[in-house]
Amino acid sequence: MSTANTTDSAIDRYLAGLEGSELLVPISWEQWLGIDAPHPSCAVTRQEVTARYARNGYEWDMHGSLFLPERERDSGFGIVMFHGGAGSENIFDKTPDGRPGLGRVLASQGIRALALTYPGHWSGNPGGMWTIPVPERQPRYLLDRNLPEAEIIDRNLKCDFNVILQGAAQLTDTHLAGRKILAFGHSTGGPMAAHLHRFVKKVEIIGIVGFGSGGPDGWRRIWRLETGAEELPRVRLRGSGRPLPLGWCGGLYRMGAAHPLADEDGPVRQSASRQCRDIPRLCRAHRSRAQRI
Repeated sequence: MSTANTTDSAIDRYLAGLEGSELLVPISWEQWLGIDAPHPSCAVTRQEVTARYARNGYEWDMHGSLFLPERERDSGFGIVMFHGGAGSENIFDKTPDGRPGLGRVLASQGIRALALTYPGHWSGNPGGMWTIPVPERQPRYLLDRNLPEAEIIDRNLKCDFNVILQGAAQLTDTHLAGRKILAFGHSTGGPMAAHLHRFVKKVEIIGIVGFGSGGPDGWRRIWRLETGAEELPRVRLRGSGRPLPLGWCGGLYRMGAAHPLADEDGPVRQSASRQCRDIPRLCRAHRSRAQRI
């Protein structure tokens, strides 16, 4: 087991990095593998949970898994976990190569963990596994019934950022009430973890963690406006009355309920995922018509 007393161990490097000025702490793969769990492992029970709630004109189901340790180390602490865009809570139970997932590992160390699946991603089959090819799948927004295709298409536009966060908060408040919480987000889950505090009522979010995490939407723009950093060359679009930063599609990303910085009860707009999918194409089209000034 690696300890902080081990010469040049990953733990040494990390602790030293916290006191230093460098943002990144280099750790080799061998050093990383040498870090063992700090406590003896205990047995873990996985309990499936669901929440049904209403938003944007529809009811939604959100599925989750509680990883419950046999011996809990701190009954006032817990972790909420958000997966990446194409996954589900199952990645926190078992890795693709068969090792225990992060939720199960944390629970084996005595920490209660709640892993969530975004509405539509859980199939309704045992274990949430999909048995049909990807091109034929339709989101399963209600787990106890099939929905008409026209309704699914409409729901696709209304299952926005705030729909996900409302369900996540309901499950968190129900199963981790009264605890201090770390919110964990991988990839697409990064913004979810960063904004969970806006929706919960019965827990206190004390920090956010993750790996390969997407940044909270809008923060970079706020930072850019407040610091003047990352000044971009300005262009004038044909037909536009004012110059815009190169690569910025003015007005194409409309702030509405799909945007995490919008008002929580703001009007429903096209879902963020669909808007973002269109932005690179629209940016390229605008740049092709741009004239430098």
